[in-house]
Amino acid sequence: MLIDKHGFLALVMVAATVAAGCSGESSGGEPDAGGLDETARCVAITDSIPPVCSLDGTERRTMSITNNCSEEIDIWWVTYGCIERFSQRLAPGGIFRQSTFVTHPWRARAVPATGEPGATKGALLKEFGAIPQGTDDVTWAIP
Repeated sequence: MLIDKHGFLALVMVAATVAAGCSGESSGGEPDAGGLDETARCVAITDSIPPVCSLDGTERRTMSITNNCSEEIDIWWVTYGCIERFSQRLAPGGIFRQSTFVTHPWRARAVPATGEPGATKGALLKEFGAIPQGTDDVTWAIP
C-alpha cells in the first residue's frame, strides 16, 4: 500500500512475468499439458533466481520434460550446494526423462547465443522446484 501525493491510498500489485504467446503453462508444481507449437518462443520468467537446493530424500519419481518451444532448451539439475549442473540439451519436440527425488529441483533454460552445452547458462524459462509426491510419472512441458 502506498500513499500518493494527494494523500490517497493506492494499492500496488506486482505481477509475475508471463511468457507471451506460450501455452501449456502450469502453476503450483502441477504437471503440464500441451503440444509442440512450431511458433512458440520461450521467454525468460525472471531475472533473479532464489537460492533453491536439492535436499536429502528417499522418495523417487520419474519425471519427463517436453520441449514445446521452437528452439532448443537446456535442462539443469540444482545440487545440494545450490549449484546448477548441466544435464541435457533438448531439441524442439525433444523429451528429457529422468529418475529423481521429489526433493531435487530442476530448471529449464534458454540456450545461450555462444558456448558449448553446459558451459554457459541461458535465461531461466521454468523451474521445477517441488516435484509432487506420488507413484506416477510426472510430465511437464516447456513452455
